[in-house]
Amino acid sequence: MFKHYLMKELNLIKLEESILLNIARDMNKYAKVIDEPNTIWYAKYLEVQQAIKEMIDVAEGFVPEKEWEGLVNNLREMYRGMGSAYSAMRQLYSSVNRLPKIFQPLNNAKLNVCNKIKSVITNLQAGKSYCEETIEYVENKIHPIEE
Repeated sequence: MFKHYLMKELNLIKLEESILLNIARDMNKYAKVIDEPNTIWYAKYLEVQQAIKEMIDVAEGFVPEKEWEGLVNNLREMYRGMGSAYSAMRQLYSSVNRLPKIFQPLNNAKLNVCNKIKSVITNLQAGKSYCEETIEYVENKIHPIEE
């Protein structure tokens, strides 16, 4: 009887371990899913911000002020969107970071996901700063501060 009970418990432990390993595997897949686009997005985003500034320098005087104001409005909307994404990613980070330490592969996956989310948060924060800088650049071109 005891042997049967012990075998049943061992099978449950193996099942639990299998489930935790699957969760850890899925978490690592998620980390990869968010890391690759984040790296690409950030590099392209910086290129676009620089291109906008260069476009303004080249087109200054040729493009009506109303068009530049439309660009500023779009940049402000992008800034707000990045702010929303930043808040959501911070909440996600907080949720994942609060997961208990119960199983080494799961702990490693948690750390992996947290690191990738931190990278997204850092890029969003920097992206917001670059966006704000670009907005100021455009506004100063269409409404220069007279000395």
